[in-house]
Amino acid sequence: MFKVIIMLFCAFIINLFSAASANTNISNALHNMCTLVIANDPIALREKIQKVKKNYRLKLQHYYSGISCAGNSLIRTALLNNANETGKFLIHKLPRATLLSPEPDGRTLQQWIDEKNLSDTPISLTLTNRI
Repeated sequence: MFKVIIMLFCAFIINLFSAASANTNISNALHNMCTLVIANDPIALREKIQKVKKNYRLKLQHYYSGISCAGNSLIRTALLNNANETGKFLIHKLPRATLLSPEPDGRTLQQWIDEKNLSDTPISLTLTNRI
């Protein structure tokens, strides 16, 4: 009986550490997405998204809201850095529901764009056509 308890405890500890390791691996995989957006490199960003999808079975819409670049989402970061190609790429990759939903600060992308007077940028025009 004691051996069974010890084995269950060991299995629990191993499972706990493997889950923590998986979260660390995902964090490492998503680490440089902000850099890729700022660099306006849609090809490298596409490759990163495909790698995360293949290795972790996660689509962009599943982790998009969890990525913050100096407090901004990936699309907001693209807008602020004139990264038009990556911004348009992200808008095409995300579902309309994600584009229309409020971000962590409570404002939608369109509201934020209007407040920042960025409505004449190629990214915001793509967003308007998409939604």
